[in-house]
Amino acid sequence: VIIISGTSIAGKNIILFYTILNFSSLSMIASYLYSEYNLKGLEYCLLVFYPGKMIYLFSSLLAVKNAIEYCNALKCRPVEAINSKKRYICTNGIIFLLFASGITIDFIMIKTFSSLFTF
Repeated sequence: VIIISGTSIAGKNIILFYTILNFSSLSMIASYLYSEYNLKGLEYCLLVFYPGKMIYLFSSLLAVKNAIEYCNALKCRPVEAINSKKRYICTNGIIFLLFASGITIDFIMIKTFSSLFTF
């Protein structure tokens, strides 16, 4: 969503809405686990939920920064923005690799530690 929205002039609003929705949903899940299961929910968040999600959130922030810069370039300097599209795509490829590593860590943590918790 972030990468595709970054290629349009009006994409900045979609990017910001998606980012707020994404961050708030992750915080709601963590707060629910803690409020419902107390220390066990906190342990689950620290061992299973947070490690992969932190890398995912960092890569999301990098993608948002990159997309907003490209949206601003499309508005102010459309000719230069078209020329810098290759850099935009390459940067998002690197961000995608970071995102994939977060998903991989998330999968490893779930497989390793989720058997310790029964809710």
